[in-house]
Amino acid sequence: MTNIETSRSGSIFPVTVISDPGRNSFVSDVAINERGECVVVFSTQDKQVYAVRSTPDLTWHDPEPLSSGTLDHNNPRVGINDDGDISAVWCATPPGQFLSVAEAAHRPSAGPWSQSSIVSVSNVSPSFPQIVVPRSGPALVGWDCFDGDRGARFVQAATANADGSWNDAITLSEPGAVSAEFVIDDSISTWATWMRFPDRGVYESGIQTAFRPPGGAWQPERTLTDDTNAWNTRLAVDQVGGAGIAWNLGIDGSRRSVIEFAVCELGGEWSPAVRISPPGHDATLTSLALTSDERAVAAWNDIDEMGQSSVWVAAQSEKQLWGAGRQISTLGHSASRCHLELTQNGRGIATWHDHASGSGATVSLATCDSDGRWANPQQLSAKTQDPRVGVISFKSASNSNGDTVIAWTSNLESGRDGRNIVEACLIPGGNVLAP
Repeated sequence: MTNIETSRSGSIFPVTVISDPGRNSFVSDVAINERGECVVVFSTQDKQVYAVRSTPDLTWHDPEPLSSGTLDHNNPRVGINDDGDISAVWCATPPGQFLSVAEAAHRPSAGPWSQSSIVSVSNVSPSFPQIVVPRSGPALVGWDCFDGDRGARFVQAATANADGSWNDAITLSEPGAVSAEFVIDDSISTWATWMRFPDRGVYESGIQTAFRPPGGAWQPERTLTDDTNAWNTRLAVDQVGGAGIAWNLGIDGSRRSVIEFAVCELGGEWSPAVRISPPGHDATLTSLALTSDERAVAAWNDIDEMGQSSVWVAAQSEKQLWGAGRQISTLGHSASRCHLELTQNGRGIATWHDHASGSGATVSLATCDSDGRWANPQQLSAKTQDPRVGVISFKSASNSNGDTVIAWTSNLESGRDGRNIVEACLIPGGNVLAP
């Protein structure tokens, strides 16, 4: 792989094109372990899935195909543990058909990728797969699915064995569940959340969660909010057995929404919800992170009266007491889709989609110290003078040391059939956290 010139990327960090420039490609997910090894997965216009690995010395390997055959493969997700073992999951659909299956592949640290295998059960059609890989232990995959026999949507999950094989998927939810999210901590306690629409044709949704203790079975789901206009959940865990969840709540008689937050310790009861977005703001939650001392930081898109979006963050000053939110994106820019990570020292790393008037969209990054002081944003991707050319989407991930990988899809040509490539940037923690 060849690094893009700094003058083209606009970044002070090396940026590399990791996809085949002759094949339209779209980034889907990234992951990084505690050793700084990372992996990016992307899909191509011809509906195939690829993975690209990087070592801590910033060397990117060539793309490796994960999928094969004539099926349409999409929505890949990936995880990597501290030994360097990688697991990936995606959906596969016969061309022109509706019903899909979930496929997965595994790559041990010292070996090649396995052949993909189907991990979903028959008679269901999975979508939007998720994967969580603990620092040490088996991976877990999950998805929303449509069960044709029962005519309803459910949330299911399956766990891997040490040899890379998969156990049968199990159903976690009641009918009407969508938008599942899974997280796992160092002890292999696993949490899941989803929205649930209890009745067909009723658009009011509640939020449910489920918990699986280390070595145990999934416990029955719990309802956090019931028959309310709650949506867009984000779930996070600390490393001492606690979890936090945030969501959007629509305001009656208004197009605005607010953000609420609840916390749970050691698989116990969830706390009452508290509102964390400022009064009078229209906030759309994008990210949530927890520190080792059970404090949380949330990020959201804040929409002003003119419809322009900016990135805001807020943090807990102490348990369940939140400080005032503040904008961290550049004034006058349209900024959205912020992803937030916290290091073991409580420092923050935020990346987002940034769009200045009259230019193409870019990826920006900002960091904060353990006292919550945010530095000015840094531009990572190339900035163009054509608003139709630039970054379409991005993904980022950090480990507890602050090592950060960001990958994005760049549209190099304007128009519907423009050329799309995947670029990536790997930033050592000592650099990303520099003042």
